Amino acid sequence: MKKIYYALFIVFYIVLGAALMWGYEAYVQKGDFQKMKTEQNEKIAMLNLELVMKNADVYKKAFALQQKYENSLKEKVEAERKALKEKEDKLMAEKDKMSKTVFAKKAQEFQKEVMDFQNTNSQKLQDLKEASQKASAEINKASIPVISKIAKEKGLDIILNQTSTVFYSNAVDITKEYIEALNEEKIEFSFENPFKK
Repeated sequence: MKKIYYALFIVFYIVLGAALMWGYEAYVQKGDFQKMKTEQNEKIAMLNLELVMKNADVYKKAFALQQKYENSLKEKVEAERKALKEKEDKLMAEKDKMSKTVFAKKAQEFQKEVMDFQNTNSQKLQDLKEASQKASAEINKASIPVISKIAKEKGLDIILNQTSTVFYSNAVDITKEYIEALNEEKIEFSFENPFKK
């Protein structure tokens, strides 16, 4: 489950980064910014997307829901796995009381149950991933105007992700301001229960 959690975290991370770039380009294309200056005069700001994910209310809410569904799935998987183990133990304990033909048939039926169990839960994990990606897309779409507004007010030409930058001055860090703006916006999104089918 942890692998899925971190994988989805990366999905949020990458998609938001792309959304920020798209939002900025959209403003440039609409003419809301002045024409790009020379490289020497470009105004740059830094944004720590990892901190945004950890501290912005909307992302904390999304990850909390994701964790809730993951835990729910984990409990069900463990219960089903335990039931299958008990069934396997019982089958093996009664093996000597059965004919080879009867045992082979029951063993085959058990293997089918195991395969169905694996396939079903694999699909549930995929459903959870898709639900998380859908929620991420909604959040990122709603976040574009927020970061674009900050960029416009500050006359920013470029916003870079801090994790991909070797050095920067704290004076150009807009992470806190962006988190506060996101929290004030109170972005709504849907994160449907992926197992309610």
